[in-house]
Amino acid sequence: MNRSAVVGCVLLLLPMAAAGQQAAPAGRWSGSMEAADGTPIDLTVELKRAADGVWFGTLTAPSVQLEPLPLEALAVSADEVRFSAPGLPGAPEFVGRLSPEGGEMTGSYSAEPPPAPPSTDIYLMELEADGAAWRLGEPINITDRDGYDNQPRFLPDGSALLYTSIRDGQADVYRYEPASGRRARVTETAESEYSPTPLPSDDGFSTVRVEDDGTQRLWSFDLAGREPMLVLEALQPVGYHAWIDDHRLALFVLGSPPTLEIVDADLEARRIVASSIGRSIHLTPDGSAVSFVHKLSDGDWRIEAYELDSGERRALIATRGGGEDFAWLPDGRIVMADGAALFTCSPNDGSPGWRQVAELSDRGIAGITRLDVSRDGRRLALVGERPAAPPAAERVGGGFTLRKAG
Repeated sequence: MNRSAVVGCVLLLLPMAAAGQQAAPAGRWSGSMEAADGTPIDLTVELKRAADGVWFGTLTAPSVQLEPLPLEALAVSADEVRFSAPGLPGAPEFVGRLSPEGGEMTGSYSAEPPPAPPSTDIYLMELEADGAAWRLGEPINITDRDGYDNQPRFLPDGSALLYTSIRDGQADVYRYEPASGRRARVTETAESEYSPTPLPSDDGFSTVRVEDDGTQRLWSFDLAGREPMLVLEALQPVGYHAWIDDHRLALFVLGSPPTLEIVDADLEARRIVASSIGRSIHLTPDGSAVSFVHKLSDGDWRIEAYELDSGERRALIATRGGGEDFAWLPDGRIVMADGAALFTCSPNDGSPGWRQVAELSDRGIAGITRLDVSRDGRRLALVGERPAAPPAAERVGGGFTLRKAG
């Protein structure tokens, strides 16, 4: 569970000592706490007193993989204990009252509210990329709302753009039609769907679906978001994917490290071809290779190509600005972003390095990540950061009850 769940939760600690046992505040207070989503989280608070009378202690929540955190501002009186845990999200501050027998502590805590989740918007631009010339039309913000709108992919005929949108905690696939400006929700399921990708047959799309039990597998839908069908039954957890042909895929398979696997969907035969990869996986424009980001080490990320016929791997170019998102133009050039700037390179003709072709900060775009280019090369979709919403002014909190171990 994410550590941020600690903030805004109600603590319910189960007793571990016999009722009525007399005890000083020093000692171990253990049990579990219930997060806002109902997930139980084990918790242990250790209070100690040094020979000089100074109190100190630690807080541990093993179920969220917290190392013992030192308590700060710890103050103990005959009937009250106060402490803060700045190592937890929101730096919660606790005030507890001791029961007359000294074995129970009840009270409340308050914390800084969690930050708003990152917001992203998708921009669409007309593109003319003729050799060294690079002309972009005015960007259209096709989402323009607080929240997560991401992972744009053009349909093969360029008539629409599919993307992932998270609303009320639910991720679904949406569709935008450039000609009319129409937006529509495509999937409306109990599960969450990510990374919509057109099928080789052009009559539907595949997605990474997060199922009820958290399993991440590859599913397909028709273009109306109906007829869900499991593509790969046994292979999971899938993070990202790209189609090679009507039965082969390149998959980003989650793990430590994540791996690039070539999979036959008919046979579910799989072959690992690289590890420590990034999330961008693309078939090269001529269809001969799968391109991906190989993260060799911190600061050394490269776009590489896996040749489908020979099985050989070759390095194309180091990524720009430590990014991991890129796209191909139909003419064999790669486009990446660094901040609000766009860069291209031609890895197959010996051209040196990256060349800046656009700066979009003056058009209100910043923090560009994912990109996609329509098959005809006439449109560019990109994801930019949306200004963060101001934090909530009021602190959050709840009550707690602790009982002391024997």
